[in-house]
Amino acid sequence: MAAFNKRINAAKTTAEGSGPLNAYADEFILLIENIGNWSERRHWFAHGFLIFSRDSHDRHLFEFRRYEQRDGKLVLAQWPVTIEDLQDAADAINRYASAFVALWQRIYIDLKIEEEKQ
Repeated sequence: MAAFNKRINAAKTTAEGSGPLNAYADEFILLIENIGNWSERRHWFAHGFLIFSRDSHDRHLFEFRRYEQRDGKLVLAQWPVTIEDLQDAADAINRYASAFVALWQRIYIDLKIEEEKQ
């Protein structure tokens, strides 16, 4: 998580500097600071092992598992979730990603970045 926080701080420093991204700093920093809210879920999705089963009432059960280093030992971590939890997380991450892509599209257009290559 330390490396992740270093990248967040570097991005914020870049946006707050006197360069061309400064005009977008408020919106950019808000998005960057909120990415941390989803980094743990993303970590589960990317690195967890999903176990899928059904309960006695035939409802779907989902459980993510992964090993984490704690106090020099590997410990099994578990995250039991419902289909609604997964859908909510996916929807929120998609909204966040869409907002981030829209901001970068606007920056590319406003700063004429593509035109500079030609």
